[in-house]
Amino acid sequence: METTGDLRSSLRAETANDLRLYEAGKEKCSPAKDILNDAKDYHLLHFVLSGKGVFVLDGREYHLGKGDMFYIPPHKTAHYYPDKKEPWTYTWFGFDGPRADVFLDVCGISESAPIYAKIRDNSMNDPLHELVYNYNRAGYLDVRCLGYAYIVFATMLDHSLDIAKRTLTPKESHVKEAKEFISNNFQFPISVQEIADSVNLTTNYLSNIFQETLGLSPKQYLTKYRMDKACMMLLDRKAKVKDVAAKVGYKNQLHFSGEFKKSVGLSPKHYQEKKAKRLKGD
Repeated sequence: METTGDLRSSLRAETANDLRLYEAGKEKCSPAKDILNDAKDYHLLHFVLSGKGVFVLDGREYHLGKGDMFYIPPHKTAHYYPDKKEPWTYTWFGFDGPRADVFLDVCGISESAPIYAKIRDNSMNDPLHELVYNYNRAGYLDVRCLGYAYIVFATMLDHSLDIAKRTLTPKESHVKEAKEFISNNFQFPISVQEIADSVNLTTNYLSNIFQETLGLSPKQYLTKYRMDKACMMLLDRKAKVKDVAAKVGYKNQLHFSGEFKKSVGLSPKHYQEKKAKRLKGD
């Protein structure tokens, strides 16, 4: 029979299927607050409640204000600091899970596009406040906190869909179609030429509009998409590296392992073992 303590542990957000939460908080920064974060194994989202500040990722500097959100990918360090005259107050939460990449993707958030600057009302404030409040009250991230995290993503998606209703430029339409081709065919050994052919463009023009729109070449985007999918598959402790490689379009396991380590910083096997330990709570 489960004890009260067992039941409380079973309600922790780390055990959920789609998303798992690892940290949350809120801070009103002093003008001198300057943060160089340590790389984490999970995703981090910060939402600016008031004031202004600067976020730096991969050498790119973003000046942010109320209603903006910035994203720190797993295994990445970032530098951020408040405006001296109007220091920011922000709230944040850290998460991962088998569908974490899907939640980020549908909201248009990625390492190459780490800013979500679409919310100019107060619709995000309440769920984030409740997430942090319940974390502080319970002393750990429970399913109530997880529920508010889902509301945060639902709010972001609602705003993204509203904005997506605007007419896309020809370049944006081409990139969107190319990304859809990749999502439908990444498991096959497709080439950049085939991606370009799918949208009736030359490879040079496709590369130019990808760089302009996403900051990545088509090949880089395809590789990142495959590695993100591989990360999700490797959360299954029984998954074999060679099978995962084949499922994301690599016939050669060594080629896949090399690309994976270059992208994630760990070999597929070490990544799988590390995630397995985290899931077991070691």
